[in-house]
Amino acid sequence: MNFLVDQLRLLGLNDKETRVFTALATFGRMNMTKLAARSGLARTTVDAIVRRLCTQGLFVREKVRGHYEYRVVLPELVGRLDVLRTKLQPDTEAAENPTVAARTAEVAKAQAHSFDLDGLLEKYTGDRVRGLIVRTEQNAQATLERFVALQAVAARHALRLETLVCRALLRNNKEALRERLQGVVLSGQFAHVVPEAYCAGAHDMLVMRDSGILLDPVQGSITHVQDGDVVRSMNHLFAMASETGWRVDLADWIT
Repeated sequence: MNFLVDQLRLLGLNDKETRVFTALATFGRMNMTKLAARSGLARTTVDAIVRRLCTQGLFVREKVRGHYEYRVVLPELVGRLDVLRTKLQPDTEAAENPTVAARTAEVAKAQAHSFDLDGLLEKYTGDRVRGLIVRTEQNAQATLERFVALQAVAARHALRLETLVCRALLRNNKEALRERLQGVVLSGQFAHVVPEAYCAGAHDMLVMRDSGILLDPVQGSITHVQDGDVVRSMNHLFAMASETGWRVDLADWIT
């Protein structure tokens, strides 16, 4: 289950801690009752989690009009995300050496096409699928290619696809995406534009009705997630992330 800490969860939290954290980070300051309702957990469970996260410095308790409310501590959040990004990015030598960086980008771009998405998704024809495309700063083109490839596979299998993407992917590549997606039947496909933090991981993700898949765009590795509790947690993360930004109907967007 360690991959949940390193890859699935934004800040190294366990399953239930992540549900509480994403609820508070998404909807802002709340009291314990509202936080339990938003996270879908028992209040006693949320109470214990909140105490732990307050101790870790991620949450802070404040008295508001005679009762206590909780909020995310932004400096601690930013600090942890910086550590995560440093951990996931190539070493300094690659970043500073144009030759090494170019070779890394070429490898990433080549491997962006290495996944047999048709094989992974063909049995889910007509189903709802949720996807996450992580940001590949060293090779923005590879990120674009993976997004386009996923939309094309979804169209071939009539999937009702909802993809989480960072704002920069749509904002900086609008014309390129419009050109690449021309002719692709995008009915029922949506992009959810979400905060950068959700796209700062190392793996693209797919969540289906009964399983999940982690795709490493650099190493080309695939991890299948079959545990029901984990799949439900992945769906919860997607649902919470979807409420933080805005939804783009791709069929309308490219016209």
